[in-house]
Amino acid sequence: MGGGVGISIHGRHRVATETLRFAMPECAIGFFPDVGGSYFLSRAPGKLGTYLGLSGVSIQAADALYCGFIDHCIAATSYTAMKTQLLNTDFSKATDANKIIANILKQYAVKIEESALAAHREQIDQHFQGDSVVEIIRSLQQDAPPWCQELALSLQQKSPLSLKVTLEQLRRGKTLSLDACLKMEYNIAQHFAVDKDFYEGVRAQIIDKDKTPHWQPATLAEVSDKAVAAYFDVIPTTDLNLL
Repeated sequence: MGGGVGISIHGRHRVATETLRFAMPECAIGFFPDVGGSYFLSRAPGKLGTYLGLSGVSIQAADALYCGFIDHCIAATSYTAMKTQLLNTDFSKATDANKIIANILKQYAVKIEESALAAHREQIDQHFQGDSVVEIIRSLQQDAPPWCQELALSLQQKSPLSLKVTLEQLRRGKTLSLDACLKMEYNIAQHFAVDKDFYEGVRAQIIDKDKTPHWQPATLAEVSDKAVAAYFDVIPTTDLNLL
């Protein structure tokens, strides 16, 4: 989750077991999906990345495989054997070590259950194609299934600023390289570091655990397009002395 994703998802061979839980829950603490989230979330099938980035829901191994976040799923009981085989393989004369590694990983890959995200794909693509967070929430509210109603309510409890910045981040990230995405996220993080929502979110969710953050601004309507755009500007070095 969060930073744990960042140190693994950008690897060449991404392996998980059936016990995997994957999430980018930053909007719930007044932050945004960093560690390259603008790159890998924006490249997930359809609107799945937008859904995961805004909602912060936890998904399982089958979902991560469906989204392209992992390359192989192995049984947890096979981990030691797989690791041993990799360590005992002689790569000194290999012309393509990555191919050898991939073949070993495939030997231990297991078939896993169908992705729950795949089952909801049509609804997710429909509701999360909106041009704004307000449109996305309104679309969910207008759909009858409890799943949609609960998701709409959940989104309304997250930082309005985080939601709007995240949506813009994912839009921009879709056309950027990973390097450019990380630089963009560095700028965004600096803005959150000198603003209030991140600290309030951590207080409410992690420190006091009262689960009642007081977001500033408190509503989506109060977060202007100008305020969102400013989060993508470079903060002058002199201003960073406030940190």
